Amino acid sequence: MKFAHLLVSLTPFPLVPLSSSLLVYFTTHLLVCLYTCLLISLTSCLHDSCLLDYLSPYLPLSLTPCLLDSSALLEEVLAAQQGRGRAVMSRLLLANKERDEAFIRARQVQLAAEHLDVSLEDPDEDTAEDMDQLLCCVCDADSVQKVQRFGSVLVQHLRLARQRRNEITTQEMMAVMKERDSAIAKCKQLEQDVMEERKEHARETELLRRKDIDVELQVLQAPRSFQDLHAPLPSDGGSPLALVQQLSNEKENMGAELQRCREAEREASEKVLKLERLVEVLRKKVGTGSLRAVM
Repeated sequence: MKFAHLLVSLTPFPLVPLSSSLLVYFTTHLLVCLYTCLLISLTSCLHDSCLLDYLSPYLPLSLTPCLLDSSALLEEVLAAQQGRGRAVMSRLLLANKERDEAFIRARQVQLAAEHLDVSLEDPDEDTAEDMDQLLCCVCDADSVQKVQRFGSVLVQHLRLARQRRNEITTQEMMAVMKERDSAIAKCKQLEQDVMEERKEHARETELLRRKDIDVELQVLQAPRSFQDLHAPLPSDGGSPLALVQQLSNEKENMGAELQRCREAEREASEKVLKLERLVEVLRKKVGTGSLRAVM
């Protein structure tokens, strides 16, 4: 322990305080280094046969084989260290090669991910051509990474195409359903209009019938009125010619009114027929057209 503290105190640079275990380790390591250096120097000296012959008279006979054995042992240690160094160097080279391959693989994966992101964010409109190109790339790929990359892009394109097709189909179905609902509402409105027109036509027909009856009654009562002309004049002094003129005017008015009623009846009948044909067309369109599949 004192020798270790002495060695520490003789160092030219300051050291931090060390524990006893560290001091023992440091001292042992230093002694091993000194012993190794001494053995190396002795071995290098003993390799010279002249020096060995020169020192052999002064060395004990029991020390010479020990020195030779230590020299052989040291040579084996040096050979083992050199082999270990070569193994470590080969391992370092292999590790560097694997690191470079890992970097290249990571770069390829990053480029593939960027290409996949670009393909997903900005898909081309010509999806069929893109899929054909991707399929050709998958068939022509010469590595597993390329097959996986182009295959994933192709699968994603297929999913996007299916999603867009479903969205388009849904929108078309919604548009057809809206058209169907509007056609049904229009059909109901036309049916109501037809019912109202029929009621109006029935009322006009009844009114015309009553007017015809009134005209016939007036025509039947006309001879009686003509007979009344020969009767004594009333006390108010009215002339028979004025009465005849009045009756003629009323007859003309009734004829004109009858003609107008007949024209109105004909127009109402034409309108009712037109509405009935339109209702029939809408019923066929709603019942047997392209909307039946949606319903």
